[in-house]
Amino acid sequence: MQHQFLGFMIEEWGALIVISGSFLSALGWVLNKTLLPLKYAIEDLTRTMEEIREDNERRDMEAKRLEGEFNQHLIEAGQMRVRIRNLEKEVFQDGKGGK
Repeated sequence: MQHQFLGFMIEEWGALIVISGSFLSALGWVLNKTLLPLKYAIEDLTRTMEEIREDNERRDMEAKRLEGEFNQHLIEAGQMRVRIRNLEKEVFQDGKGGK
């Protein structure tokens, strides 16, 4: 007596299971070989983007600090300019008055 299920004999079902398993295993291997490098590339890209973002934040902070220092130098230069003008007035007025 031969056993059938959904029109296939038991031997045919066994063959279908072996073929399907082999196909799925091969498909898994191919996907693993192709998608694993893509996964690593995405991880590297994500890490690089994070490093760039952190570097950009550091550069922004440094630029703000330097801008503050530059503004302080401008204020000091203005103060020195006023002192020089006052000294020039004092020297030239004394020089004109003494002659």
